[in-house]
Amino acid sequence: MPITKGKKYLFFVFLTNINIILKILEIMNRIESFGMTQEEKVKYWVDLAEEDLAVGETLVKNEHNLYAVFMCHQVVEKVLKGYFRRHSAVQARF
Repeated sequence: MPITKGKKYLFFVFLTNINIILKILEIMNRIESFGMTQEEKVKYWVDLAEEDLAVGETLVKNEHNLYAVFMCHQVVEKVLKGYFRRHSAVQARF
């Protein structure tokens, strides 16, 4: 059975979701394990947001707009986590 463009796309989506899950687990492990300072945690979230933004820009260039929007959502979420890490007296687990 030949692999069509649609099947390739679904496989890409599947791999992307697995990579996202693995990245989340890696983030959780790093933050909880290494006793990072507050500023290191802020920098960590901002660095991840910048990386996700670069991925989003690549997805737009390759006309994967739906997933580019998802990556933009991830950027906003991570920037907000960094912001609240820096400015909130009550700290979230991550």
